[in-house]
Amino acid sequence: MGGIFGLVSNIRPVAPVIRIGLERLIHRGIDGAGVATVYNGVIHVKKDAGKVTDVHSRLNLDDLPGYVGIGHVRSATHGRPVYENTHPVQDCTGTVALVMDGVVSDYDEIRKRLMKRHRLVSRTDAEALAHMLEDELSSGKSMAEALSSVTRQVKGYYTVAVLHKDEERIYALSMGNPLVIGVGDGEYFVSSEEQAIPVKLNSVYFMEPNQLAVVSRDGVVFLNASTLGRIEPTPQVASQVVVEVVKGSFPHYMVKEIYEEPEVLARAVNLLQREYLNDAAMIVAKARNIIFTGSGTSYYASLIGKYYLEELAGVRADAVPAGEFPYIGARYIEPGTLIIAVSQSGESTDVIRAIRWAKRKGAIILGIVNRLGSALMRESNVYLPMGAGPELAVPATKSFVASVVMMLQLAYAVKGNVAEARELVNKTIGVLISQLDKVRDDIRKVAKSLSSHGNAYVISGGPVGLPIAMETALKLKEAAQVHSEAFSFREFKHGPITLVSREFPTIAIMPGNDIDEEIVNVISEVWSRGGYTVVITQRGREVTGDQVIYVERVGNRLMVPLVYPSVIQLLAYELGVARGVDVDNPHNLSKVVTT
Repeated sequence: MGGIFGLVSNIRPVAPVIRIGLERLIHRGIDGAGVATVYNGVIHVKKDAGKVTDVHSRLNLDDLPGYVGIGHVRSATHGRPVYENTHPVQDCTGTVALVMDGVVSDYDEIRKRLMKRHRLVSRTDAEALAHMLEDELSSGKSMAEALSSVTRQVKGYYTVAVLHKDEERIYALSMGNPLVIGVGDGEYFVSSEEQAIPVKLNSVYFMEPNQLAVVSRDGVVFLNASTLGRIEPTPQVASQVVVEVVKGSFPHYMVKEIYEEPEVLARAVNLLQREYLNDAAMIVAKARNIIFTGSGTSYYASLIGKYYLEELAGVRADAVPAGEFPYIGARYIEPGTLIIAVSQSGESTDVIRAIRWAKRKGAIILGIVNRLGSALMRESNVYLPMGAGPELAVPATKSFVASVVMMLQLAYAVKGNVAEARELVNKTIGVLISQLDKVRDDIRKVAKSLSSHGNAYVISGGPVGLPIAMETALKLKEAAQVHSEAFSFREFKHGPITLVSREFPTIAIMPGNDIDEEIVNVISEVWSRGGYTVVITQRGREVTGDQVIYVERVGNRLMVPLVYPSVIQLLAYELGVARGVDVDNPHNLSKVVTT
């Protein structure tokens, strides 16, 4: 798993540009980085374990020679984060260099076969492909023929970019995972993401599964990976915005992005074109049945979207995690089913697999996505752009509220009253602006008190409170590296409460409705059993707890999923800082999961 970046240039050495592209893909992997170029019949490689910025500072990735090259940032899946497992990987002869994103699912079986005649130096499935190419090339096949043959021998969902020492070309193959070909002025780019390309492009091509692109100084030729017949995909207008995102006065991207949430809400109501919203609302109203899907933060946002549709528009919906979709969602798919797929990146393998499977069954896809040009945007019948802007910290923050506010507007549009939604959002913006600085000191105090604890419970209840509790637990895991579990406050009493103690704190989120009274009773029980409690509630409510964080009081329960997130995100952030965590790039995580 990771990010691919390659360049064939007629105008300049490629290594410095590849390194910049990899830095723009750092959210895809921090376990390793490397660059390979081909020059004078030799493949030159520099790579090492660690972040691309750290690897560059040690090795100077920019000084590799040549006008053709590929690079990779790695998130370790097959093999530990060490030099040997870092891409690019090579074959026994040094003829081939290969980078890969995705997974070869029958890797173990393939590795056993290869070990009989090859020296494998890594534990990666990518190296297995390099040795398979070595075998095919030794039989007299061309590189294109070799790649085509390999695709018929392996199972998986992956993309690769390959160099041959005697060719000034990049061979880019997509077998399901996203890959973008960008055409500039005298330059041709290969990238996992369009936004990683640091120059303005004339056009882009989004590779489809089972496509092979041969990229040379003369241009790009697209082939069917199975038949090697030439195909002519339609070029797309480049949507990437070449902008350098900086932290400014903030110490981390995560906290900067939390403070951008009021601006995100403003964009959501001011920039969303009414016709997109109306089209989406019409599809919702006519759907035979509706299933929300997403992964991680996007799934928890989907649970709130389900609540909004049912509460405001009287439209029943289900929500299924994208990874479970083939097993749970399968029984509900039929022609006329609407899948509302939520994803910040629009490239998550679980989400893309789910919608492709659903489309084959006759479902309609409504995508709610932040990254324009992504696979989810392209594969959706209709899409709604979140408009959150670049989100560089791995823990999602502003994209959560952006997706929630989009689903709020959608539910009001189905109801036939978008103006009321926008009035509500504008009111929320004012609340957020006044809240962020007001609660910061209290949150720092709570974070300090929790910093020595490695475990926590998060409890709440109801169709709004429970998803927020689940998202809180996720943020504590990601940003603070605290093992945390979310429970309905009543389910909490059926077993989990046995572990409460001063060393295993309980964070109680009171969403500001009738449930609050019952949560107070649970907090009291935890307190009486010697547990440590942190309560998050609205101003004006007196509660008993070791620590209390007050959010701004909201008069409308529909605002709760827009007001509470910044508080729980700041708590996770400050706790992570107090615990010495790299909050922007937490251990073992990447922004886009592609395996």
